Amino acid sequence: MGWESDENLRGDINTAIDYFWFTILKKELRNAFKKIDYPKTIFNSLGEEIEFYNGPDWAIYCFVTKKLNKVITSGYSYKPSVIVWTVEEINKVFNEIQ
Repeated sequence: MGWESDENLRGDINTAIDYFWFTILKKELRNAFKKIDYPKTIFNSLGEEIEFYNGPDWAIYCFVTKKLNKVITSGYSYKPSVIVWTVEEINKVFNEIQ
């Protein structure tokens, strides 16, 4: 079905990329950021207050704003940007292998 296809999924089943991201990568990020002191609140480039509830959320915010050059507003979901980037990176590796 591919990494991001949910065409043939039935019931409460995640796509492969959602499973990979939320089960594998998020768990690794949680472990990596357990002892890191991160800001609980920052102000984005628009002056809006952004709150973080854990280290991985802060790290993902930094990744999306710095690496992907996205402006995150309050209430913004970073998931689409990160998922798209992850799929692109996986596809690059697959293409190199082929």
